[in-house]
Amino acid sequence: MQEVAGNEGVWRLEPHEKMLGVRLYAYDGCVPPLPDGTRPQGRFGVVGGRALRPKPASGGMYVVETVGETPTDQAMRIIGYIDVYGRAFACAEPQVAPPARLPDVEIARFSEPMPKGESAGYVYVRDGETGDARVVASYREKRDRYHMFDTWYDFGAHAQDMTYKELMTRAYLALYHRPKLGAPAVPSRDVTKLLDNVGPEKPFANLRAFVSDVRTVLADSQLKAPGVIELLVRNLEASGLERLRDQGVPDDSVRLVRSTRYAHTAYFVANNDAGAPSTSTLWAIESALNRYLLACEKLGERASEAALSECERVDEALFATVGAQELAGGGLPGVPEGQDGGEWGLRCRLSQSVEQLRLPARVDVELRVDAASGAVTFGLTVPPAKLMPKSLDEQASEQVFSYGAHVGLLLAAHAFSAEQAVQTVKLVAWPLEGGAADGNQDAERAALFEVDLTRRAFKETNGFSDALANDARLLFEREGARWDVAGAELPDPRLMHPAFEAWNERSAGDAPLPAFAREPLGAQRERDMDIEYDTAYRRVAENLADQLVRTSNTSEAIAAVRAVQARALDAKDERAASACTRLMSALAEGSLDAADQNAVVTCFLGDDRCLAALNRAHTLAETDQAAAVSVLTDVISEAQLLDGFVDGSSEVYRAFDGYGSRVLYNLARAGTAAFVPGVQADADKRVRVVPDSFYLCHLEVVHLLERSFERADDAIRYGAAAVAMAPTCAMGYRVLGRAYMLQGDMEHAFETLTRGLLVAMQPADISLMYYQLGYVAWKLGRAQAGVACYLKAVEASPAIALQATAELKELVDETGVSIPSHDQAEQDLQNAGILCAPSPEVLDALDAALAAACDAGLAHVTRSLLATRLRYRPDDVLMGVLRSFGEPA
Repeated sequence: MQEVAGNEGVWRLEPHEKMLGVRLYAYDGCVPPLPDGTRPQGRFGVVGGRALRPKPASGGMYVVETVGETPTDQAMRIIGYIDVYGRAFACAEPQVAPPARLPDVEIARFSEPMPKGESAGYVYVRDGETGDARVVASYREKRDRYHMFDTWYDFGAHAQDMTYKELMTRAYLALYHRPKLGAPAVPSRDVTKLLDNVGPEKPFANLRAFVSDVRTVLADSQLKAPGVIELLVRNLEASGLERLRDQGVPDDSVRLVRSTRYAHTAYFVANNDAGAPSTSTLWAIESALNRYLLACEKLGERASEAALSECERVDEALFATVGAQELAGGGLPGVPEGQDGGEWGLRCRLSQSVEQLRLPARVDVELRVDAASGAVTFGLTVPPAKLMPKSLDEQASEQVFSYGAHVGLLLAAHAFSAEQAVQTVKLVAWPLEGGAADGNQDAERAALFEVDLTRRAFKETNGFSDALANDARLLFEREGARWDVAGAELPDPRLMHPAFEAWNERSAGDAPLPAFAREPLGAQRERDMDIEYDTAYRRVAENLADQLVRTSNTSEAIAAVRAVQARALDAKDERAASACTRLMSALAEGSLDAADQNAVVTCFLGDDRCLAALNRAHTLAETDQAAAVSVLTDVISEAQLLDGFVDGSSEVYRAFDGYGSRVLYNLARAGTAAFVPGVQADADKRVRVVPDSFYLCHLEVVHLLERSFERADDAIRYGAAAVAMAPTCAMGYRVLGRAYMLQGDMEHAFETLTRGLLVAMQPADISLMYYQLGYVAWKLGRAQAGVACYLKAVEASPAIALQATAELKELVDETGVSIPSHDQAEQDLQNAGILCAPSPEVLDALDAALAAACDAGLAHVTRSLLATRLRYRPDDVLMGVLRSFGEPA
């Protein structure tokens, strides 16, 4: 080739090259007009031949664009070089050696064996700033003829029966060169990877950008989106995604989560309830994403090629065949095991079936279980008609019923087949739109349907097989379904559970625990799990509060209290009878609202002298700190004298901040949790629970005196008494450790705080103790440990992040120590003798205890332990189990 004189960058073939067979192969339609109407002036093709010079010794050819109209002596510009190995490089002049860089376009064949004379692979393009290769098309080859497919670019009739040089030329020009001229870049072919680019944070902004990018791409007539992408964009636009910006919904109001362990679908989690969009809008966006994910899965390798019409048929089938999916069941790795045939295992397996649902539109499921009678209830909130496939609009209301019914039947069938103890399954379904689930708390909650299914019906219908595959209405009507049920509600989990049913009886706490529960709970009887002062009376009060809130007038409320008083008088329980009298008087006077459950409980239990003293001390502390301390110390002495809150040889008084701390205390007292400090001496002694206010009075004394030099000993004495009173509550260690720290006794502060970490379970306590330990370690000359503590404080809870970060910077500036990695920070803590809280031993103890508590019928204990456990060992199935217990009382 020879450069044209006076025309830089323009080349012609030399005569001898043409004589030896070097020629220009021009291809029609290689570079169609750009979206803005710009049309390339020349023709495009490839120049090649053995005699072509210059070129690398390995051979190759040049992609060119013709200049002018001289067919016999065609001038041309070089725009690329293609080698013999399936690679193309952008260039503007002949090459004497292969370019020493990654190719701009290349084809790579699959390694899997193919029939002789055939190959297949991907076409890669490097056109981004990072230089990463993107797969933008696929190709197949048979007997040296190539077919390009599976791409957004429409090659039309030119996509088939190509030689190698035509394949490489068309690929380079269409997929790389044309976008460089101003056309949109050809998107990657793998449509299944979309959500990988959306990310969890600010999903609305990312999805809007995706829709905008697709619309921009499709403005180019040469580009055609795969059917699944067209359907996704259509569904996202119909979901109200774009309107969220106009409504002022913050992009960071939700996070997008991909469930990777069970259903492998997407859902949103609200970050800020006040700023989040309506539930129906969230469900619509979720549905668009999940319909896309499930359609890609159904189409398999054809997901990138399938036309829109085929994708619409697959989309409709996702809804119509929702009852055909299999719920695998099986084991739950990492989940505590309960008793064979016990309630814990039943709840876990039923919750697992809910989490395994793979649905094109969300159905919220609430689970209720009464293991003793073999009764299960699934409460379904079903999506609105607008989320049904577009082609089914005319039958949308029937489709909503069919969809909800099939999901419910699928869960019921799994419950019957997997759990022989289940005898009845109730299905109740509510619509999403207009009800409380959609933000309208005052809406009447009328159920679409309510039906009771029996094991008999399950057997007679071969596992509901026909109803799952076809119309469920016939089965529902046969089983006595109720339609449009006003006021339908799920069973109250407290009334379904034996432990809650027994709350009427003061003797309930004396009931022995089942043998299997005693070791993991460290308890022999139910009263050994008490965490509140006078638990039996509190149970009576809470049960009364539940009754009163359902009464319609004062007369009914007083009658309910009088019935309880009659039982108390029969049992010669003067305190309970007196409490009922006090409650009835308040109701009759109108000074108590029967609907205020907290006020009812407070009135029944009577005045708390320590709580009153705390309130008075808080008021006095602003002006007279000494008087505030005097009020607190006086009431502590009074409670010890009048209520007997003093440890003896056979009886001790303890405080607990939850069932987790009670379990740790019980285990340490029984000798099975040696890592818990200061409890072994309580073995074989009766344990009574003090009021929380009595414990808090001690902590408040420490707080008021912690900076006093004159009364430093008093601060330490009351702090130590608080720790002894609640040896498994982190707050006492934290307050005492702070008192030591402020008095300059860093050694004792370090020892106290590290002991507290042994029993710490709540993020706020853990964060604050690490924050205090960071300062203590710093002042003790253990800078590296101090840095690790500050990092752990920030990790445990964001509440302390600002202060901890500021002190961390000051520590690093002063000592010059480096900021370690996460793993190195934990190693630094271990080297300094500081625990990484909560410890595996604590979490393992909670796991064993919560399963035993559930099987023993202690639902309130289970719920509390499970909520704590899920902070550190999250699991979607166990979150469903937690929800099955209802809201805490």
